[in-house]
Amino acid sequence: MSEEKDRVDGTADETKAETKSSDHHTEDTYEKVCFMCRRPESKAGKMITLPGNINICPDCMQKSFDTMNQNPGQINEMMNNMNNMPNIGMFDLSGLSNQIPNRQRVKKKEEKKKTKEFSIKDIPPPHRIKAMLDEYVIGQERAKKVMSVAVYNHYKRVFAPQDGNIEIEKSNMLMIGPTGSGKTYLVQTLARLLDVPLAITDATSLTEAGYIGDDIESVVSKLLAAADNDVERAEHGIIFIDEIDKIAKKKNTNQRDVSGEAVQQGMLKLLEGSDIEVPVGANSKNAMVPLETVNTRNILFICGGAFPDLTDIIKERLNKTASIGFQADLKDKYDGDKNLLSQVTLEDLRTFGMVPEFLGRLPIVFTLESLNEDMLVEILKEPKNAILKQYKRLLELDEVKLEFDDDALRSIARKALEKDTGARALRSIIEDFMLLANETVAEDYYWQELPFVYRTHEAPDEEKIRTLATFINNFGYSMHIGVNEIRPKEIQKLLTKVEDTPEEAMISRLALRSMKQAKYTAENDGHFGLAANYYTHFTSPIRRYPDLQIHRIIKDNLRGRMNESKIEHYQSILPEVAKRSSEMERRADEAERETIKLKKTEYMQAHIGEEFDGVISGITKWGMYVELPNTIEGLVHVTNMTDDHYEYNEERYEMIGMHTRKVYKLGEALRVQVLDADRLMRTIDFKIVNQGGAGDGEE
Repeated sequence: MSEEKDRVDGTADETKAETKSSDHHTEDTYEKVCFMCRRPESKAGKMITLPGNINICPDCMQKSFDTMNQNPGQINEMMNNMNNMPNIGMFDLSGLSNQIPNRQRVKKKEEKKKTKEFSIKDIPPPHRIKAMLDEYVIGQERAKKVMSVAVYNHYKRVFAPQDGNIEIEKSNMLMIGPTGSGKTYLVQTLARLLDVPLAITDATSLTEAGYIGDDIESVVSKLLAAADNDVERAEHGIIFIDEIDKIAKKKNTNQRDVSGEAVQQGMLKLLEGSDIEVPVGANSKNAMVPLETVNTRNILFICGGAFPDLTDIIKERLNKTASIGFQADLKDKYDGDKNLLSQVTLEDLRTFGMVPEFLGRLPIVFTLESLNEDMLVEILKEPKNAILKQYKRLLELDEVKLEFDDDALRSIARKALEKDTGARALRSIIEDFMLLANETVAEDYYWQELPFVYRTHEAPDEEKIRTLATFINNFGYSMHIGVNEIRPKEIQKLLTKVEDTPEEAMISRLALRSMKQAKYTAENDGHFGLAANYYTHFTSPIRRYPDLQIHRIIKDNLRGRMNESKIEHYQSILPEVAKRSSEMERRADEAERETIKLKKTEYMQAHIGEEFDGVISGITKWGMYVELPNTIEGLVHVTNMTDDHYEYNEERYEMIGMHTRKVYKLGEALRVQVLDADRLMRTIDFKIVNQGGAGDGEE
């Protein structure tokens, strides 16, 4: 086993004993899984164990015998040919054992304990659910009432005795509301209060049969993972599909709509209720992991979306019904109505592009209100886990009392309204205040000419910035780079542009990589990344030693203890304090990076042979780095680019085929196959799928 191979000390007898003990534990804890069909023993029946701990279910064994009996001559001929071929022999079955990590195996079901099972008695009545939601969610009264009743009716249906004559319809819901109105937060709060597993997915990541993104059934895989691979618990869970408006039927297109109407059609059986085979611990059925059957009949589906263009459709319908003459409604009557979505009808949704069959499986449709200034103020201070309460508690740990007056809260709410992102803007605004506090303290002590610890960040190398500029150009973005001058505002403008885009995570990460590492210094050199002339770490003394040191300096100064002796003391120790803090921070970052690389490698070991869509994130003379949507990065080595001889164009950051003139560029989309994942070296190797048709271009 991999853990035992890594062990370098200990006797052979001890190793054997450990191996036997580990195997016994695995056998007692986890089900055997068929090597061929990947079904666990509870589904496929008692396994037949072959040498090398290879388990085969009776069905697969019988199919193998049938195949051999049908064509015995061909099998014998093939075996004889293999024996006569040089350098070809039978593979060692022992190498195939224990390929599935424990976290992706199916645990044996324990004997039911005498604890009471999940039942309708565990679901509070609607008024209790509404009261619990009131403690965490401000406003949205109608939405909370509708959800409370729908959830109660759903679980009442789940636990109701079966009646062959009457089939109670599922209480699947469709939430319509502007960005930041609290759709996701409502569902998260509801699942937490009911103590049921919750899976959240973005409809934009789904495609029919997983053409580019995840397949439709992957949402059930996420729910199973949230239920700790407990099928019974998952079948009573909640699935929230956000951005559902993004899969509306596309208009005026002749191409196959694999990410719009096709996704709606594919989701019908999930919403209605059916048996779905999903992989355990993976999103792809091609993975070498066990498969479990999950019935979606009792899973509550909640869909949410902003439907930005729906208001125009509603306006058009309402204006058509307006009267003619002096009493007629004005055409702009509804322009200022921020809650126009509350007048939505199913006909409006069909006009928007939602399929009638899809809407039919979401019988409960309700809307959320746009947040106004008063509601935002209440969100800041009233809920149990309000943002202000969190910050107050954080600073209380360092004996700092934080207070906000009503005018400050109003100011924060108004700034949030300007951003037009609802409640999401509140935390970012307060974080901006924290940044300003750090800048203000640093500037004040700089001009007092007192010893201090600053957070400094040097300007990045011009070459790295130009590489970043080349990369983002392939996504349609650009940066202005002056002669021998790189402006931090250009980086900030770029990060603003990519907000809420599919490429945001990748570009943000590469932008961070292109910068130098910030450090602590006793001299102020400014902070490039934040475009700040003065900056320090002042707001987290319980987490960082430099913050604590700064608080000591401030206290000594405020209490009149900053005499010449104290100044000399701080001047003598602060350079070493800053240097040591920077070194320890870098050491911690390195440990974190290595740990993440290790875990990513271990994860990809279960996906060897699978195909993924990725983007070229780096090009060197030895190959191309490809990043997958899950942030895992691997190398396509030049030796694995077999359709041509490729050379690296350093000036343009391109890989060019010498014969075919095929060009691979930064930011280009590729489909790759996982070749290897080396746990010891922490490396992942890819190869390009169907290389003959990929990356064509001109030099």
